[in-house]
Amino acid sequence: MKYLYGDRCYYCTRKFGQNLVRTLDHLRPLSRGGTHHLWNLVLSCPKCNNAKSDRTWFEYFLTEEYHRRLNNGLRAIPEKPPRPKIEVIASLEF
Repeated sequence: MKYLYGDRCYYCTRKFGQNLVRTLDHLRPLSRGGTHHLWNLVLSCPKCNNAKSDRTWFEYFLTEEYHRRLNNGLRAIPEKPPRPKIEVIASLEF
């Protein structure tokens, strides 16, 4: 899981370390029909995991609590990724 999602909480992006343990969270909870498949699992900190509770990740992202934590600087809003530079390395002539 660490190799898929890095060493940060999926929700608040805080870096895991000695003071912040990892928990395994289901994006779609088991109680709502989720599975133990790899694509349904993420690493999260205990605070986010408990706050999310039995909601889906999308429902959690819509809550006031998540946005309060976001505004407290726990998660940086990602910038728009730069467009890839396309370089012509060969041309075909017919």
